[in-house]
Amino acid sequence: MTPMTDTPGTAGPASDLPDKRVGFIGLGVMGQPMALNLARAGVELIVWNRTPERAAPLRASGAVVANSVDEVFDGAPTVLLMLANEEVTDQVLGRGTPDFARRVAGHLVVSSGSVSPGYSRGLAADIHSAGGRFVESPVSGSRGRPRPGRSSAFSAVTRTTSNRRSRCSPR
Repeated sequence: MTPMTDTPGTAGPASDLPDKRVGFIGLGVMGQPMALNLARAGVELIVWNRTPERAAPLRASGAVVANSVDEVFDGAPTVLLMLANEEVTDQVLGRGTPDFARRVAGHLVVSSGSVSPGYSRGLAADIHSAGGRFVESPVSGSRGRPRPGRSSAFSAVTRTTSNRRSRCSPR
């Protein structure tokens, strides 16, 4: 894991971060425009992508660009995932490794990628077992450039998650 720094545009110590910072992992065809819309709306973001060049527009919009997945989880209590598929999601989260529990414990993980319902149920169970919370929130929209306010997200939560007020509630 790369140590975090206090350099502008990079992640700082987690203890210095406000609870309102949101992590966003997956800046592909759908993720990048979604994250840009959040940044433009004033949401404080820390972002990461497997292809680092995809994060450049987010940096220009004021988001902190993390050097690793761990920096995102260290820097935000809520982490949105917009990943291509189940295999990529498992790889990025480190599912099946000790890194998984360390990353998701104490976090709200919101999955918006393309995964099956069975996969989401299993991921939710694993995140809950590790001490985290999970929201499934698939996105309906175009694979083209999502326009502001033109994508829809649907959320499914467990009773445990819905009974707790989330830090990612609307303003």
